[in-house]
Amino acid sequence: MAQKSIIISHRRDFDGIASAAELSRFLRGSVKEVLFTNPGRAEMLSTISKLDSAKDTYIYIADVSMSAEGYEELCSKFEGVKSRSNKIIWLDHHPWPEAAALKMKPIAEMLIYGEDKNRCAAELVYENFCTGDDVCKKLSSLAHLTDFNLRPEDKELDEALVRMSQCIAFLDRDDMHSNELRGSLVERVATGSISGGIIDQIYAEYKKSEGENLKMLNDTVRTLDVGRYKIGIAFADNLQSNMACAKIKQITGANIQIFVTTKDWSAHVRSENGINSSLLSSALGGNGHEMASGFTLKVTQKQMDKAIEEYVDKVFASAEKVFVRQ
Repeated sequence: MAQKSIIISHRRDFDGIASAAELSRFLRGSVKEVLFTNPGRAEMLSTISKLDSAKDTYIYIADVSMSAEGYEELCSKFEGVKSRSNKIIWLDHHPWPEAAALKMKPIAEMLIYGEDKNRCAAELVYENFCTGDDVCKKLSSLAHLTDFNLRPEDKELDEALVRMSQCIAFLDRDDMHSNELRGSLVERVATGSISGGIIDQIYAEYKKSEGENLKMLNDTVRTLDVGRYKIGIAFADNLQSNMACAKIKQITGANIQIFVTTKDWSAHVRSENGINSSLLSSALGGNGHEMASGFTLKVTQKQMDKAIEEYVDKVFASAEKVFVRQ
């Protein structure tokens, strides 16, 4: 395609990687840049600032929701992006505040948003842009498995998807090295491959730190009983979130598990069927789905043990308010 394009996708899971890979295939040689971000006011503002020089460009955003906190400021920034003859195409399957969606609709050329319990972002990308591309169809199916935490019967495929998730968790940083590796990962996935090459290299780096991180998780586990819920929370620098939450559940028996990665203090929340984890995440400035959500909190303490206690206190105080009537 002749148009200039920029892709913005979620950096924290395979759905974001697959969405970027599909869009790269669809847009072919027109892609100027692939950016990765996480939902939230601060990160989104930082990402939008990277569009300052964009003009006459199609900007595709996938698997990123609009933050409830500061959405008016974010929409205003996107208005500025649009004013430079850019077109914004946004596909997301997460819940949005309706006020934010109403604000964004006249700004975006195309906006698909809101809770979708049947389709992930990569599937939305495939259905809207990539139908007929067998590689994109495959990637959207794989993303569906990972995003809805489904395990394939094929053991080899299951192991490959777990390794992929661990690689993505390892790269969940906004630094030059991680961004370069993430870009290489997208290029590999865009060929339809989820193993070998750069994926094996990243996985080897992840494994070097896994043991130390699992020990930190075990050492930092805390629990809270709130009504009929038991919440388990633990911390580490770098672990794949579903695996970490499964470990927390194994250790504590908690039906709500919270894994916090201390590299940026982002929390990954998982819950058993019938328990809406997003209620807690939303109360703490995040969002997500019922059984899988997340948030990020700032800490003021410098020492790690004191920072962890500060974080736990904030989460548990909010949990008691959210679930006290449940």
